[in-house]
Amino acid sequence: MGLIIMHKISKVYDNGRQRIKAVSDLSLTIKPGEFTVLAGPSGSGKSTVLNLMGGLDLPTEGSISVAGYRIEQASSRTLSDFRLESIGFIFQSFNLLPVLTAAENAEYVLLLQGVDKAERKKRVDELFYELGMDGLQKRMPCDLSGGQQQRVAIIRALASKPELILADEPTASLDSKTSESLLKLMSRLNETSGTTFVFSSHDPRVIDHAKRRIMLEDGCLKSDSKECI
Repeated sequence: MGLIIMHKISKVYDNGRQRIKAVSDLSLTIKPGEFTVLAGPSGSGKSTVLNLMGGLDLPTEGSISVAGYRIEQASSRTLSDFRLESIGFIFQSFNLLPVLTAAENAEYVLLLQGVDKAERKKRVDELFYELGMDGLQKRMPCDLSGGQQQRVAIIRALASKPELILADEPTASLDSKTSESLLKLMSRLNETSGTTFVFSSHDPRVIDHAKRRIMLEDGCLKSDSKECI
């Protein structure tokens, strides 16, 4: 059974002057517990596919089911509630709130979920330690480097213990040591809790850690390979 089922998905962007086909007739199934990377050059459709999987964008054609929800048929409210409870997002742009501290940003999804203060602090502090950020909880985003802001965004996504993590170039702003720590942490979460991870990346480190590698080119599936266990 698939956690994510994409059937003959196409996505066309029309700016009034030209139509750009970002994804073309793509069918994929991601099973629960998979550790998958969407790889390919810039413009291959990686980020678009992630956004479609998370219900942040809707397909022009085709159907998408995520954990039993038909993305293209669900209401905005249903999608919003589903994303809050079931999906952790890691964006290239970090999307931190400038008026909140690093810890408050990391706790934000937990706050929306109604998790109590003590549990929020426990989860976030553990992840700050894991990713070499201990002691920076009270810093404002403007006082953090790009790599540190990225780590806060990653902590925010992991802290809610979602069923699915969608990560768009998660190592783009990280040094090699931090990237390795992050990938080991995600691998461990995948193995111990069964969290499903789907990354978009052209970073060889991410691709090497992935157990399934889906190669995209010009919005089409080029290859799909899994590690032999």
